[in-house]
This record gives sequence, C-alpha cells and structure tokens, in this order.
Amino acid sequence: MRALVLLLILLFVAPVVQGQNLGEAIQECPGTLTGSNQPQQIHLQATEDVSEMNVIWSTDIRSNGEVEWDGQTAPSSDYCYNHDMAFHMATMTGLIPGEEVTYRVGSGGEWSNEYTFTPIDTNANHFEWISIADHGDSSEAMDVSDAITSDSTAQLVTISGDIAYADGEQTSWDNWFNYQQDSMTS
Repeated sequence: MRALVLLLILLFVAPVVQGQNLGEAIQECPGTLTGSNQPQQIHLQATEDVSEMNVIWSTDIRSNGEVEWDGQTAPSSDYCYNHDMAFHMATMTGLIPGEEVTYRVGSGGEWSNEYTFTPIDTNANHFEWISIADHGDSSEAMDVSDAITSDSTAQLVTISGDIAYADGEQTSWDNWFNYQQDSMTS
C-alpha cells in the first residue's frame, strides 16, 4: 500500500516540478511520466548562421535538458506532442567555422557520449555534400546510412522528402532516428 501511495504522489509531483499539472502532462506527454532521461535520437540541425548549430534529442521522460560544448552550456527547449517521448532542442553558439566542436547533451542528470562536428567554413576552397531523399528503413536504406557514416570527407548531409514511411506509427520514426544517430551527430 505504501508503494502505491508513493507512486501516486510521484505521479502528481513530477509534472508540477516541470511546471505542469498532471492533466497537462498526460495530455501533452502521455507516456513520459516514467522511464529514463538517457538521451537518444540525437541529431544536429544547421541554422542560417554558421556560428550556430542546433542539437535535438529525445528522452523517455520529460525533464530539462542542456547541451555542453567546448566549456559552454545552453539550456534546451523541451516539448512534447502527444507522444510517449519528450523532445529537447538546444543551440550551440559562438562556433568558429572550420574548427572542430566537441559536445554532449543531457537531461535530468543523464548524459550522452561526446560527439564532434566541424562547422562549415564558407571560405573553404573545397566542399563535399551528400543529399539523399525518400530514405525509408529498408536494409538497403540502412546500407546507405552506413556508407554515409563511413564517408569522412562529406561536410554536410541533407535529407529531403520522406524519411521513415511511418504510416502513423511513431515507433517507426523512433527506430529510424535511433539507427541514424551515428550519421547525424557529426
């Protein structure tokens, strides 16, 4: 009985700590009251400014996140949208084009591995870019992802069009982003 009472208290207190009431938490994030804060589905997103880079990740439960890079930190915007995961986005700023950046993301005290990327140097004489579309999640598509990961010369990869052919099934997207993490973190 004590365990049940403790669980009910946690269910009511956890959302309030995050600035929500229980109803809002259940409506916006139906499955995010329990689970892990371990970052997953980590990926970079370019901005219009080469001295900035967004990093996006998800966690099983809703919590405040942040990115750490080269001795700096920035908080994330944390959101849900009727899904069983919470999403986080933070922007690294003050980046120097052409200089490698080491970063990691964290939520609720759990941290990712460290990753590196090099911001695009718009003054460079040489630029390599990979563009793919209608990727899907077939074994052939995963072979393409593996080839992208092994290509150390490309400075940018863009994905246009359909990604996971989820047909309304969120787990398809989750599986796709988890598989792509290695190719989308640097």
